[in-house]
Amino acid sequence: MRRTLVTALLAGVVAATSISCSGAGDTADTPPVAHPCDIPATALTEAEIALQPLMTEPFGTEFSGWDGCIWKSTAGWYDAAVYFGPSSLDEFQQDPRYQDYRVAGPAMAGDRTALEFGDALDPDRKERCYFGVELPQGMALIWSRLPVGPGGGAAVGDICAEGERVAEVLSSYLPE
Repeated sequence: MRRTLVTALLAGVVAATSISCSGAGDTADTPPVAHPCDIPATALTEAEIALQPLMTEPFGTEFSGWDGCIWKSTAGWYDAAVYFGPSSLDEFQQDPRYQDYRVAGPAMAGDRTALEFGDALDPDRKERCYFGVELPQGMALIWSRLPVGPGGGAAVGDICAEGERVAEVLSSYLPE
């Protein structure tokens, strides 16, 4: 009787575990993340981003109050980041704190409309490229850049194409 009860309990645990894990790798119904650093490892791998973040907060005083995460690409020649901020895309464009960021044109981040930005230090977007996506409570800023300081170097490809590709892969994890 005791062996039958233990066997039945184990069978129930195994069944419950297999049911709850059956969709673990399915990104079609993946819930959005609350913080950029919570983007799942599978998505980072698909976006060709190293799993260990370089920084777990935004870089730049203008992004005070934002959440952010910065990673190295697996290609090694650029960094990628995702920031969540309280400003809408319209507010971002009008706020004097962000005056160095200028709209370069419309873009897509997966199936979401976005705006591509350049900055005052690199208006031609050869070293840095930004994609803004409207969120229910603010915006996401997804960017790619050549690393600064030791280890920085020349672009091996199109920095905006890499940023757009990263934005496309990670867009399904942004809050809707």
